[in-house]
Amino acid sequence: MDQIKSPGHLQCKGNVGENWRRFIQAFELYLMVIAADYKSDKQHIAIFLTVAGQEALEIYNTFTFTDEEKDKYGSVPAKFQI
Repeated sequence: MDQIKSPGHLQCKGNVGENWRRFIQAFELYLMVIAADYKSDKQHIAIFLTVAGQEALEIYNTFTFTDEEKDKYGSVPAKFQI
């Protein structure tokens, strides 16, 4: 494998529910391919936001997290869930 291409950015317009379903499926596969099991939750969050793109990052910046949620990868996709 020369280079692993990340999934495209999360499309936040149009059929948002379907866009999310496709994005998160592709993203979870991407994490498996890049062996992300060995990365911390903070690294997972950074990968997620980088791959999701600028528009998703702007949406993320509007979310409120509890102290327990803020550094847990699972809490980030949960906030985007439609």
